[in-house]
Amino acid sequence: MKNCIVLFLMIFSLNSFSQEKKLSYHFDYYTVYEFKKEDKDKDSLKSIKELSFSNTKDSTYILEISLENNIVTSAALLDFYNLKITVFKDLRYKIDNYNDVRLFNQASTDDFHLEYCRDDSKYFYEVNYNSPSVGFISIVKYKKSKKKKIIDEFIVQTKPSEIATNQHYNFKPLVHPLWCWKFTIKNKEIITNSYVLINGKKKYFRKLLEISKTDFTINIDSTNNTQQ
Repeated sequence: MKNCIVLFLMIFSLNSFSQEKKLSYHFDYYTVYEFKKEDKDKDSLKSIKELSFSNTKDSTYILEISLENNIVTSAALLDFYNLKITVFKDLRYKIDNYNDVRLFNQASTDDFHLEYCRDDSKYFYEVNYNSPSVGFISIVKYKKSKKKKIIDEFIVQTKPSEIATNQHYNFKPLVHPLWCWKFTIKNKEIITNSYVLINGKKKYFRKLLEISKTDFTINIDSTNNTQQ
């Protein structure tokens, strides 16, 4: 009887280990944004893009890729459900087809604990619709709860899409404050343009270049050492 119990515990442990070994993330659409720090970027030869892969039915994770002249400069998978961020290493290769991301299943990775609310704990936000004009949303960021000192104002323009109806949680500048429940956005359309207003000056421009369907899965080894 004792041997049977030991055998059962061994099988249960092996099954638990095998279930925890891989985490699968399925993606069914992606967005590509052109990014510029200034309205007229001095370095006109440098094309910076932000590529994000998402799932229309599950917004608890997102794959973020930064590109410079279509060459990968950084890539990370944010998993809000498991509070984990997986950083892909040594991926400086050119992406001509945004759907060609098979190498992510073979890349080496580092895992970190996702402290996605730590940086936003001291900030407060106010959402205004149809500002500065119709079709725009203004998100004002304050230093304190009394909302007297404005840090910046984030302006976004939206439009309907048949591919995604709630893309805001996977739009890079909004990921952290939305997931930290700092505010909500009633608008369900996709973001086509955005910029940040700092001391009356427009900066950090993003323009939607493409939104398309896709169909692929990334498998992450969950037994990697997670770093704090």
